[in-house]
Amino acid sequence: MSIRDSFQVPRPFAAALLVLLAGASCATEQTQLRKEARQREALNELVEGYWHALRWEYFDMAVAYLQDEDDRGRLWEYLLSRQGKATIGEVAIYRIEIDDDLQHATVFVRYELIVTNEAILRKVTARQRWSLAPDNRWYLELDPEELTRLG
Repeated sequence: MSIRDSFQVPRPFAAALLVLLAGASCATEQTQLRKEARQREALNELVEGYWHALRWEYFDMAVAYLQDEDDRGRLWEYLLSRQGKATIGEVAIYRIEIDDDLQHATVFVRYELIVTNEAILRKVTARQRWSLAPDNRWYLELDPEELTRLG
């Protein structure tokens, strides 16, 4: 008997070990998928809430979706300056892409922008970045370029 023969793992044990490792890998993957699904659902609800607040001009509610106080102030001032000049019509979230780290996401939203003084209806696509904070809540990252698209 050689040294190699004395260190061989019995076949039934090796097969059981492979099945166990594959099962653990699948369980980890399933846990990750469930966590991502929960994050996606929570984010979807927040995005809907943000756009609802914008559409019905609940500006105090809209700014609460931003974590940074300076960004809240900038959004507040911008929304007040545009009040009555443009309104948001129908809104549809059409894609949410959560990063692999489950801490950041890109959300794509299509909405109707009604420019009241020109009687124009524009179809706009917004790309937003959202981040998961330590309090386990998603917050919108303010993009000044996207602000100008709000009317």
